[in-house]
Amino acid sequence: MERSSNQNLNLSGIDDHHSELRMKFNPTSFSPIERSQIAKYAEASGDFNRIHLDEDFAKAAGLPTVIAHGMLSMGLAASALELWGFDRKKVKFFQTKFKDKVVPGDKLIAEFVKIQENAGPNKNARQVFWKLIKSTGEEVLSAEALLE
Repeated sequence: MERSSNQNLNLSGIDDHHSELRMKFNPTSFSPIERSQIAKYAEASGDFNRIHLDEDFAKAAGLPTVIAHGMLSMGLAASALELWGFDRKKVKFFQTKFKDKVVPGDKLIAEFVKIQENAGPNKNARQVFWKLIKSTGEEVLSAEALLE
């Protein structure tokens, strides 16, 4: 997994506080998704659905090629929190909304969106929002976590 920063951040539509945070939490790039990575994930998860492993089957199902497991993308998104310095032990809630498929060769980037202070039922937590995008700009998923 590689990490890089993007100096051309789009900061429109967010306040100064979140502009500063976006600069602190630089976009995090991951190595391009490989077929071998998808196969290893299938083995580890026990999910051998043929759309992830058999190109002919995936194409017959209307896909351009095999697709990565959604949970593989979700795992990469979750790892961004730790790369940005958040303590994974403090995560009390984590969810994603899947928006696009990931295929071999896609390079994924985690981008910070915002932090909401005084969140959670007791108003003593921080809620972090970020997204996982392809290097071509398509959003793969949006994510949020509640950290106490």
